[in-house]
Amino acid sequence: MRTAGRERSAARWDQVAGHWVRSLQTGGRPGAPPVVLVPGLGALGYLIDILEGCGACSRSFLLDVPGFGHRRPRAVCPPRIPALAETVSAWLAAVAREPVVVAGHSRGAQVARRGAADHPETVCSLVLQRSLP
Repeated sequence: MRTAGRERSAARWDQVAGHWVRSLQTGGRPGAPPVVLVPGLGALGYLIDILEGCGACSRSFLLDVPGFGHRRPRAVCPPRIPALAETVSAWLAAVAREPVVVAGHSRGAQVARRGAADHPETVCSLVLQRSLP
């Protein structure tokens, strides 16, 4: 679904390490590697525009870090970087079928870095973003 030249996202659920993990997905054009966005701790809504912008060029995902976006089901991991990184790592192993670009924002950058280190064969690029003061 397109709106004003941008792709609209749709929720999806993937079984990851025995738990369901939600992400938002958009795009689907061949040629460019998929983009996986990892938000900082808190709501993921602030990255929707970036997700939809990336979706104009490539299949793109915004991970709903367990416990911080969708309220159900109950969080599958505590809100700590190692546990969140394990979840992202398991998601990459379960869902990524080709090399992906992983972009982490704020605390999500630390999570993305660990997930990328666990899957060097899956992550072709890593983008670390921080909030400006």
